[in-house]
Amino acid sequence: MKPDDKDGAIPVGDEQEETAIKEINGRWTCTECGYQWSGMMADADVPKVCPVCMPKLCGRCYDAVDKLVPSPCAEKPEQAKGEDGYAVGMYHCPDCGAMLMAGEPHPEVCERCAAKRKPGFDAQPADKPSKMYILLWDGLDIGHAVNTAAHAGAMICSKYGWDKEDPVMAEWYRLSFRKVTCKVTRDELEKAKTYFPQWEFFPVTESAYEGQEVALVFKPRKEWPAFFRSLSLYK
Repeated sequence: MKPDDKDGAIPVGDEQEETAIKEINGRWTCTECGYQWSGMMADADVPKVCPVCMPKLCGRCYDAVDKLVPSPCAEKPEQAKGEDGYAVGMYHCPDCGAMLMAGEPHPEVCERCAAKRKPGFDAQPADKPSKMYILLWDGLDIGHAVNTAAHAGAMICSKYGWDKEDPVMAEWYRLSFRKVTCKVTRDELEKAKTYFPQWEFFPVTESAYEGQEVALVFKPRKEWPAFFRSLSLYK
């Protein structure tokens, strides 16, 4: 720690970041709840936010709350297995609609969500479900097409997130999670780019095809131009 650091605050470059975690009596300590870390930790390894007293995220609505409770749902995702005995991916809880990971326990939820028992509880009946579009170039062999579609599903959450910072993604992730995968020509790929600004979609490249763009992934939305609805589904 630099000699001119005040009160043991964690330095960030030439600036000093406001934090509740300070060095007290040789140990990194949260001044809010008293939780302590080893004083042997390097400055860069000390967390910026205390994991004990930080706001907790509800596993259903993703709101930051002070208190979480066990889910009252009958669904037990930790027991969900495929024919080979392994976990089978992600799915919506049939009781409350929360996104579950097979093989893992149902996430804890806020007290408000604990009282909600139907997947569509938060949605208006007239609402259309949002959908994301994945356009795969028809020049891909089946193996690379499957891999590219899998990459697209993982990359969209990495690029846009799925929490409350983006309400469009949060609603899609919680209440829809629908995807439309289409097989398109090179010309159709290029034409699809003209319908939305660049930040509403992103390309996927494939090294086995000399780094060419082999797919486009479009952020979820409820309304889609007729051009997208006319594309051939990947079968």
